[in-house]
This record gives sequence, C-alpha cells and structure tokens, in this order.
Amino acid sequence: FLSLCFLLLFFLPLPVPFLSPLLPIISHFFSFVYTGIAVRAGYGKLLSQKDSCFEEYYAQCQKYGIPTRAYWYSYAKSVSEIRTETEVFLQVIKGKQFEYPVYLDFEEFSQFALGKAKCSEMAKAFLEIVEKAGYFTGLYSSKSHLETYFTEDILNRYTVWVAHYGVSQTSYKYPYDVWQYSEKGTVSGLTGNVDMNFCYRDDFPTAIKELGLNGFQKAETVPAEKKSVQEIAEEVLADKWGTGAERKERLTSAGYDYAEVQNAVNALLASADKSQLTDAPAVSLMNFGNALEALKKGDRVARTGWNGTNQYIQLATCISYKTTDGAIINAEHDAIGNKAIAFVGTSGIQLGWLASQADMLAEDWKIVD
Repeated sequence: FLSLCFLLLFFLPLPVPFLSPLLPIISHFFSFVYTGIAVRAGYGKLLSQKDSCFEEYYAQCQKYGIPTRAYWYSYAKSVSEIRTETEVFLQVIKGKQFEYPVYLDFEEFSQFALGKAKCSEMAKAFLEIVEKAGYFTGLYSSKSHLETYFTEDILNRYTVWVAHYGVSQTSYKYPYDVWQYSEKGTVSGLTGNVDMNFCYRDDFPTAIKELGLNGFQKAETVPAEKKSVQEIAEEVLADKWGTGAERKERLTSAGYDYAEVQNAVNALLASADKSQLTDAPAVSLMNFGNALEALKKGDRVARTGWNGTNQYIQLATCISYKTTDGAIINAEHDAIGNKAIAFVGTSGIQLGWLASQADMLAEDWKIVD
C-alpha cells in the first residue's frame, strides 16, 4: 500500500537531502504527498510490528517542515484484536504531531469474509478509541469494500480515504475527503509505480491545530476582562443594554447582578446634570420627561410617591375594540397612532391615563420590573 497524495494547486518538492533517503520508500509502505507525507506507523497487534522506518521518516518530515499523516494496517479478525491493535498504534504515535488525520487501513479479504456487521463493529471500535485519545481519525479502504462492508453511520461520521482506480471520477456514494485514483503513478526521483490521490480538503492542518488534536495543543483563548459595574452602568445610560426585560436578561446572562447595576445607574442619574437626563433611558430618580422617554422604549415606569402597590404605567400599542356587531376596529389616531399610556394597578388596567400636575412636576420616577 503506497500512495502519492496531493492537492492540485500545491507542489512542495522534497529537499535534495531528504529525497535521497526516501528512495527506498518504494519498497516500504509509505505515502509520498505533495502537501505532506503519509507514513505507515505499523501493522498488526504487536509493538514489534511498528514500521522499522516510521521514526526515521517522521523525523525527516519534522526536520523539513513537511505536514504528516499516519495510518495503521489492520489484520484483526475480532473486536478484541482490533482494540489491541489500536492501543499499539496509539503507543507508536504518542508524542508526535500530525497535521492530517490518522487512518485505519482496512483491506484484508479475511476480514471482509467476516461480514458487514463484524467489519463495521471492528472499524467503529478502532475509530472511537483513537478519537477519544484526541486524534482526527478516518478510514481507508477501496470503494467496493467501503460500500459493502461498512455501515452508513461510520461512513458518514468519520473522514474517508477511498481507493477507486480506472475511472475519471469516483462514483463512491458516501462523503469522502481523499480519493486514491491510481496505483500506477510516477514521481520524479522515485522508481516504480506510486499510488496517486486527490485530497479535496485543504483545511485539515488548520482544523486539527485549532481543535488541539493529533498531538497539538489547543490554543487557549484569553477571556475578555469583565467590566466593572460602574462601566456597565455607564453603558446602560448609553442605551447599549436595551430596556426592561431585555436589559435584565442580557445583564444576567453576561454574569452581572441586575439589581447592583441598576443601583449604580440610579446613583449616576442622581449625580448627573439635569440636562443629561433627557438622553438617559434609565430608571429611578427621573423627571417626567425621562419617564416618557423610557415608556417609548418599552419600559414600565412608576413614581416612588405612589401609595398603591404594583402600580405602574406602560405604553400600550395595537389598541383595538369590538363593536356590537362583532367587528374589530383599530383605534388609530392621526397624531399618535395606535397607542396610548395604560395605568396598571390592583384594580385593573386603565387605558388613556392622564398625568396630574404633581406627576408631571415630580422627579421621583423610576423604571420597574
């Protein structure tokens, strides 16, 4: 199993010092890749079956900055055996970094003779263990074997490297990222036939590194420093946190104590110049003009001087009434549209509330929940 895998638009020739020791690779199970190198880590269930050239080839890739992938050739005939193979594979690649997925190479006829259910069970066991260990993992096999001996949940869940020769375009019917289209390719500097591949996904290195897989450490994001309550209160006054229930929900979701922020807002309002109050959407210690502005933005407002409990005023919209014959009439007004101030108290709702002289001159208005 030898493959040449490349992306059409990128050609990264190997440095001359690196090419020479790779010439014997033809007789070894090694994949030469224009955008990287795929190295066979080993085969079977014994640590002694680690590929004798794996360490050398991996070291050379690291030395010359060539992206790397690895695969393990399986001979397992039971879930127990493939679990053992998987653990050996993980031992072999431990401490190394791979910019491309690490694959299960599944292509022995003795394995396919076990049937679809058993092949799927074994492949799933390998892939789940490798993924749980922190690797981006996938499955390699031929088109006919993939379609015949593996269930859809595996083929749709993991990245697939499909081998399909002698066609202008593979007809493999499930998702795949790499297509091995020939076993008779040639590469300058290497002797003999080389398998050829198209890789249709060029973000493997980026995705793997960002996710912290295949031996890479996930970049830690430094959380933004939490703003002080005073800063948030100033933003509330600048109308950056919405009004009413929306403001409360947003502040709470962001980890702030709503009551504490509201108290800070009130303190700022109390010390502010009266000329600044007309722009403030906020709450208590307001004059009547600011209370009206808060109403227009959807807040409920009340006076601290009102004796009744749970009393407030709110702007009502979409007002309509029903006539005796059952018709619904929208109460549209030329000047103010279909809206009016409603007074809500223990005795019910009063539409068309009118402020008294005391209400209009008072400066003890506040926003209420």
